[in-house]
Amino acid sequence: MEPYPHLTVAVLVTDNDNRILMVNEMEDGRSVWNQPAGHVEYGEDLKQAAIREALEETRHEVRLTGLLGIYQTRNLAANRHYVRLCFHAESLGLVEKATLDTDIIEARWLNIDDILAGKYPLRHPTVQQCLVDFRNGQCFPMQCLSPFSS
Repeated sequence: MEPYPHLTVAVLVTDNDNRILMVNEMEDGRSVWNQPAGHVEYGEDLKQAAIREALEETRHEVRLTGLLGIYQTRNLAANRHYVRLCFHAESLGLVEKATLDTDIIEARWLNIDDILAGKYPLRHPTVQQCLVDFRNGQCFPMQCLSPFSS
């Protein structure tokens, strides 16, 4: 096992039509769906990392509205431990000039009921757990994260 956990952020972006902004990407040779997500860069504020990942993977500028939860997972095959903070957000709009990460096939608004019904293969069970937690009304105020300090 690596001596430290990999710190990642994810963003569950919702609209008023029961839809979630999801990204389609390739993982181990198969097409899967995920919330916009990625690693926190060294010295980067968690909130800014989430906003950056959403823009890079969906071309949407977002406003974070809450913290859905903190999720721990292990990838035994890769011998890695992950800690994922999943934020809830709303889109402030599409940034036409922004380019998608090369790993992203597309970003698309999907109906949450269709996702939870299994119509889209998900990258990891944590993706579904974030959706279930959102559906159950779980959301913590952004104030539960302290401001970034040196």
